[in-house]
Amino acid sequence: MEEKKYELAKDIKIVFDGHALYRIRALRDFNDVKKGDLGGYIEKEDNLSQDDNCWVYDDAMVIRDARICDNARIYDRVIVNGLARVFGDAIVSDDAKVFDNAVLKDHAEIFDNAEIYGNSMVSGSAKVFDYVRICDNTTVEGKSTISGKAKVHGNDQICGCATIFGEADI
Repeated sequence: MEEKKYELAKDIKIVFDGHALYRIRALRDFNDVKKGDLGGYIEKEDNLSQDDNCWVYDDAMVIRDARICDNARIYDRVIVNGLARVFGDAIVSDDAKVFDNAVLKDHAEIFDNAEIYGNSMVSGSAKVFDYVRICDNTTVEGKSTISGKAKVHGNDQICGCATIFGEADI
């Protein structure tokens, strides 16, 4: 087994929505993270895999039973106090990214190079994958599935059991 890549910095704690979150500290170099670097906040070690290159950056938060794994990245570009949040039973995996005040919650999943950003939210049991971009105040919820290089933006709301695939620009 490979050595742990991070630890919870128990001396750097915040409380968000009633949950104690701890800043993470890198224990070794990997990807663009150097030993000693501080990352974002997680509630418990189950939130962030010790394997691969996944990481929580800046002031981003991972809460409850949400999981970040593979090479996924959660970060905050710090654009007008942007703050990425992942919580509930949400999963971010493969090379997916969540940033810039985006929210992923409930049982939603994002994977396979998809990105959620720009004040957007994905919730419910929605699945977003295959190079999809969700941005610009868009909401995706329910059992919606979006895939195939689609870009959904501009205050759109996708809900229910909607399915979008292909190179759509919505």
